[in-house]
Amino acid sequence: MRVAVTGAAGHLGSHLCPLLAERGHQLIRSDLADPPDAPGEFRKLDLTHPAQARAALEGAELVVHCASIHPWKQYTDDQYLDCNLKGTWHVLAAAADLGITRIVHTSSIAVYGDYGFPPYRWPVPEHQPPTDPADIYRVAKMTQEMMARRFVVSCGLRVAALRPPAFMPKPDLDTGLALLGHFALVDDIASGHAAAVEHFDELPNAFEPFNITNALPYTPDEGRQLLADPRPIMERHWPGAWDWFVARSRTPAPRPTVFDLSKAERLLAWRPTHNFGWWWEQHRGT
Repeated sequence: MRVAVTGAAGHLGSHLCPLLAERGHQLIRSDLADPPDAPGEFRKLDLTHPAQARAALEGAELVVHCASIHPWKQYTDDQYLDCNLKGTWHVLAAAADLGITRIVHTSSIAVYGDYGFPPYRWPVPEHQPPTDPADIYRVAKMTQEMMARRFVVSCGLRVAALRPPAFMPKPDLDTGLALLGHFALVDDIASGHAAAVEHFDELPNAFEPFNITNALPYTPDEGRQLLADPRPIMERHWPGAWDWFVARSRTPAPRPTVFDLSKAERLLAWRPTHNFGWWWEQHRGT
C-alpha cells in the first residue's frame, strides 16, 4: 500500500518507516522536522494548517498518524492543543475529505487517566473506563480518541487506536528499571504499528483500540505484595535482579499497572519481545 506516516522524523516515526518499507509499503512521510534518511517521499508540513494536513495525506491508501508531542520533553499547554488536538483533527478531516478510510492512530495508555488501577482490576482491558485525567497530555490523548470516534460515526472512517506506554530513549540502566513497570522499547511500538497496518482489513469493528505495552508477569495477588515489598516478587520472576540493581546503587520500584495484551495478540498477531526478562538475560552476567 501507499502509507502516509505523519511525525515521520520523530522517535516512533523514524523507527516505523524503515520497517514499513521493508515490508513492501510505499511511504509518504511528513513532519515539521527533517527526518533521517528513509525510503519514500518526504513532505515538510505543519499539520496545524488544514491545507498542509491534506497535503500530507494526498496519494495515500492508509494513514499512520504518529505526529504528537509527549511529556518527556517540556511543552506548553498551547503546544499540546495545537499539535495533539488541532493537528489530529485536521488529519482526520483531511482523510475523510480525500476518501482515505483506514487510519492507524498512535494513542496512549494515557487515555486511562492516571492509570493507577488497583491490582484486583489487572490486567486492564481496552474497554476499561478511564480515571480522571491528571494533566493536559492525558486530556489530549482522550480527546484524540473521541475525535476519531466522531469521524468513524460521521464520515465512515475506520480507526485502529494503538495505546503504548512511555517509550522514550533512556540510559541502559534506566531502561531496565522502567521495563519493570509500564514502559516499552520503541522497536516493539513500531512493530505494533506495522502489525496494525498489515492486519487492518481484518479488524472486526470500525473503531478498535489496542493496548501495546510491554508484557509484565505480575498477578493481582503479586500486585498487592508489590506495593508493600517488591523484592520477593522480583526474586520469584528474575532471581538475582534485585541485588544486581542494589549493587549499582539503584533500588527497583516495580509498581505497575498490568495491561491486557490479549486483543493485540489475537487480532494483530503482535506481542512485545523487549520485556524485562529479555533485558535481564543480557545483563545478569555483567
